[in-house]
Amino acid sequence: MYDNPMLSWNHKRLQPQLCVFSQDYTQETHDDSGGIDTLTTHLTGAVKFLYFHLMGKPFLHPQLPQFIHKARNKGFIPVVTSNGTLLSQRSDMLDALPHKLQISLHSHEGNNTDNPQQYIDEVMTFAQEAARRGCIVVLRLWNEGGHSQMNVF
Repeated sequence: MYDNPMLSWNHKRLQPQLCVFSQDYTQETHDDSGGIDTLTTHLTGAVKFLYFHLMGKPFLHPQLPQFIHKARNKGFIPVVTSNGTLLSQRSDMLDALPHKLQISLHSHEGNNTDNPQQYIDEVMTFAQEAARRGCIVVLRLWNEGGHSQMNVF
């Protein structure tokens, strides 16, 4: 039924805090509701999973909750990948959780975060509440080639 069961939606937006692991995106934000409707209409029956990511910054997009709801309503399984830096600013996402949320815990290294404990605390607070609400939460700790000397956990 699904020859290619996955598709990634990578909507480019301006990043407020660049990460050494991502690229500099500068496309302006615009209303994408028509784009997601068109995309999901064409993909119905062709793919099962829709992966929303932006080099770790999908939470920048103000319409992410609507995208997730639209994907679910059309029978897709939404998955979001993030670096977790914006989770504490998007409590609205707790009412529009994807099937799975993947959080790569490397941002404190790449962004020279002054308070890595605060970053981890914010990620864990969001992750625990998301899991309590039924979302699968995957925490990824990887830093090969990163700033290993900064590992304090």
